[in-house]
Amino acid sequence: MEGIAMDFTVFCLHSIITDISGWVLV
Repeated sequence: MEGIAMDFTVFCLHSIITDISGWVLV
């Protein structure tokens, strides 16, 4: 369960960072 939780957290953080980076680049 911990491994899945970590993967999910990393996925969320990656998505958020990608969204922020997209706004900054635009």
